[in-house]
Amino acid sequence: MHVSDALCLQGMVTGDTAVGPGAVLELLGTCCGNLRIEADGAARIDGIVVGNIENRGGKLTVRGVVNGTVTTHAGVTEIDPAAVVDGGTRTAAQ
Repeated sequence: MHVSDALCLQGMVTGDTAVGPGAVLELLGTCCGNLRIEADGAARIDGIVVGNIENRGGKLTVRGVVNGTVTTHAGVTEIDPAAVVDGGTRTAAQ
């Protein structure tokens, strides 16, 4: 799925999801794949991401659960102390 506008997702999406430039994703449900935030995109995760998250220049806030790894290539990534990130976090070399 490609998010190109503002979207509040309360259900489930299967497969990978990309948040494009200028778009905002508020995830209250479940993403059963990987999530990628492009430059100038934004995502707030209050639900569950089964795969990995890549921040490629947007704003990412994680307050829910990530079963994979959160990788920041660029942009701002905030992990709430109450969030669960099973695969850990890392910053990728540019």
